[in-house]
Amino acid sequence: MRNKIKKHEWVIALFLAIVCSILTMGTLLFKDIQAFPLTADAMGHMTKVQYIANQLMQGHIPSWFPAWYNGSAATQYYVPLSYYIMAPIYMVFRNITVTYKLFCILMYFVGGMGVWYFCKKKIGDYCGLFAIIAFCFQKFLAESLYGAGVVAQGPIFAFMPWYLYCILCLIDKPNKKRALGATVFLLLILLSHAMHAFMVCFATMAVLFLFVLFKKVSIKNYMIAVMTVLFAGMITAFWSVVGATGFENPGVPFLLPEAGKNYTADFTCFSNVSNGSMLHLSIITWALSLFAMFVMIIRTLYRRIAKKNEKTSSIYISAPLLLTAFTMIFSFGYHLPLWDYIPMANSLVPGRILSYTAVTAAITIACIANKCKKMIKRKSIVALLYIALLATFVICLNPFIGDYGIIKGNEYDKVAACLDQDTDSFDKGRYEWIAPVNCSETYYPIQYHYNLSDGWNIEGSLHKDTIWNFNI
Repeated sequence: MRNKIKKHEWVIALFLAIVCSILTMGTLLFKDIQAFPLTADAMGHMTKVQYIANQLMQGHIPSWFPAWYNGSAATQYYVPLSYYIMAPIYMVFRNITVTYKLFCILMYFVGGMGVWYFCKKKIGDYCGLFAIIAFCFQKFLAESLYGAGVVAQGPIFAFMPWYLYCILCLIDKPNKKRALGATVFLLLILLSHAMHAFMVCFATMAVLFLFVLFKKVSIKNYMIAVMTVLFAGMITAFWSVVGATGFENPGVPFLLPEAGKNYTADFTCFSNVSNGSMLHLSIITWALSLFAMFVMIIRTLYRRIAKKNEKTSSIYISAPLLLTAFTMIFSFGYHLPLWDYIPMANSLVPGRILSYTAVTAAITIACIANKCKKMIKRKSIVALLYIALLATFVICLNPFIGDYGIIKGNEYDKVAACLDQDTDSFDKGRYEWIAPVNCSETYYPIQYHYNLSDGWNIEGSLHKDTIWNFNI
């Protein structure tokens, strides 16, 4: 019976990942699908998704979006992967909120299966099921997608576990298949958000270099891994290099000066008390990770003092653990004394590296679960520990704690009823609003065929920065 369950663990993982991905929405799951997510950015992105989907249905691949400002790039600010994942969903369901929810569920599902696959292949049986729960219910990811509405980062959450798996396999035993896998998944991350991809690569390569220094990984293998990063960067240079050199390119973000500092972590981000920010890493995540780090250090010191030749921890266990510690420290960004020495430090949003922490910490928690199973002989005690771990997840990672807002179009309908409905978009005056405002202002007027004097996330590049500052 046990072997039969073990053989079909992937079915359990599949079911668990689907259920967890759906439950991540919390209270938003039961809200009206005719209403819209009330977030900082979601409706700004969904406006573009709707436009791209409509253009694709007419047989056009859009590059220009005429409804904002004096026209703007269809995939401004963020690179296009998330838009082109959501566009086919919208083409099927023709509902912005359903598209948004299904996209988020899909991204969680792919990421959840990624951490499970990593654990199944490299750590042990069953423990990856804990990783799915720890990853999917990580508060930071939910606050990013459902609270802040940064849906363009959804593919990053989905593909980071797969990238970590491929890059560790490559540096362990290089071959063409592993090099291709590492390159492809980094490509997908780059085509979601180049700045986030840089932080993921910087953290990964910095930690892996420690294995080179301690002669656990050869310099040859390390350089092969570096070459895959460079190759992926070269392929996507039409997005990233242009922005880095300061030339015009609508798809590369121009970071507003205050953005990086606003999304820099502090100690309140690592408690169970809401700090009003999307930067929130659950206490269970970092507490278990620090515990695992403490055990690893004590074990290493003991081996050195006792001069024991025990087999050292696998790179698949120690690398995620070290990455968890590294990314947590990295998230403090502008509070760190040596931050300015990091390449492109002023173009980074350091707190968002916590999405990578969600991946590596989930794997670390799975390692702890697997170690308990191996060390403790009595199955009843192991079962009690697993139940305690699940209970802790329910308390600390409960997705139904808190609420995600929605907005209905009633007020916009009243305004639209007073406006000209008979003429075409370019024959009307342009729609403008007075702050304070949310991103839904960029969506509703377009439904009534109005062009806007303003837009959303327009600080995408140099000429857009000028438009933003002078409201042209």
